[in-house]
Amino acid sequence: MCLAVPMKVTRISEQEVTCEALGSTRTARLEPMYEVSPTVGDYVLISHNAVIRTVPEDEALQSIALFEEILAAEAARHD
Repeated sequence: MCLAVPMKVTRISEQEVTCEALGSTRTARLEPMYEVSPTVGDYVLISHNAVIRTVPEDEALQSIALFEEILAAEAARHD
């Protein structure tokens, strides 16, 4: 099973995107993507350093909110 956090595209170069989510920045390749290439501001899923698909913003924000809840609960458990 693969777990991917939606990330917001902040920069696009020839065959790479730079994305941010939950305080992390990541760069991923575009070439394996089988749909329309993302634009700055889109949310994408990344697997094995490659963009695998775009994600609707509302779905991405819901997922990110759930990840934030999980991280907050985990941090509280260790305090």
